[in-house]
Amino acid sequence: MVRGVLATGQREMTLTLEQTARSSAFNLALGYLTALFNHTPELIRQGQDIPIYLGSLIPAMKSAARFF
Repeated sequence: MVRGVLATGQREMTLTLEQTARSSAFNLALGYLTALFNHTPELIRQGQDIPIYLGSLIPAMKSAARFF
């Protein structure tokens, strides 16, 4: 059940990006990544977008967690 809720939340993030993006890099090339992190922050769910962005997203999330 929890896995399904997390998958639905991640898909909703992807749909929101696709519906509101004004850049063709988002809509045509799928130039983004959606992911969910826990409080640690550890990656708990990654979208099926371009995974190369994950290399910069994890350090960014850790930095944001330290700040807040």
